[in-house]
Amino acid sequence: MTIQQLQYILEVHRTGSISKAANNLYLAQPNLSNAIRSLEQELGFPVFIRSNKGIRPTEQGLLVLEEAGQMLESYERMLRTVEQTRAVRCRIGGTSYAPVCEAYIQLCTEYEGQGQLDFSYTTLPFSDALEKLYLSMIDVAITIARPASHSEVLKMAESRGIAVEQIGLVPVVLRIGPKHPLYSEPEIRLSDFRSYTFVDYTGNPFLQDEELRTLLQVNMDRIVRVDDRASKSRLVANSQMYSVGCKLPPRLNQRYGFRNIPLGDIHFLILALTRKKQKPSPEAQRYLELLRDELANL
Repeated sequence: MTIQQLQYILEVHRTGSISKAANNLYLAQPNLSNAIRSLEQELGFPVFIRSNKGIRPTEQGLLVLEEAGQMLESYERMLRTVEQTRAVRCRIGGTSYAPVCEAYIQLCTEYEGQGQLDFSYTTLPFSDALEKLYLSMIDVAITIARPASHSEVLKMAESRGIAVEQIGLVPVVLRIGPKHPLYSEPEIRLSDFRSYTFVDYTGNPFLQDEELRTLLQVNMDRIVRVDDRASKSRLVANSQMYSVGCKLPPRLNQRYGFRNIPLGDIHFLILALTRKKQKPSPEAQRYLELLRDELANL
């Protein structure tokens, strides 16, 4: 078993494809397949199941992938020690919620100029974030969940040896911009929005919530979908469209001139996920401190 073989299986798992992994690793596909087959022969069991639908890890393979991620992380730390350099690293799998992103920006600003940096922020759905954290591909994950789904999140995290910490409880609001006809109205009813266009993320995360869908009574013929927070904010700020989201800190509301309409007692949990087997790095802990500060300003 070699470090190179461990890198190979992690890349195959990350891409879900032998051909894509081979391309990323600058290898011929047969060479990559042979290297993985050699490792599986040494282990005595298959790491992956291959089918017409693609490639996925076996139950034993998942355990190997978890250990491989941790071994590679230890190997990289050893190399940095030998080279007498310290790469400051913090890899975050987050959401598009503004305070989560803003805390990362503050982290990068604080560490600017402090030697070699390896910082990254990737927007990931919960299942992907959980998997990447399990395989040591990220250091901390931030997810948003309804209180009713908290037990399910805990159960899924426990199966992967992941710790879950609640770091915020954020109210959900309906959001409109200065150009909306109802912006200056002293009283607004949710039924007033039936004739306006609703902005949601691709995959309809807010419309999938039954309580929100019932409360809002969104006109399903008037929906615009976007992939990122910035596009959603600009659409609401510069048009007659409206959206739903977690409440923002005052300075971010002021940036776009948003007016927020409370949606009863609906709240979302902000959860931080870390590996139980490994204490978060000082950089990851600092990021979580900055995020708590952001959420405290709500």
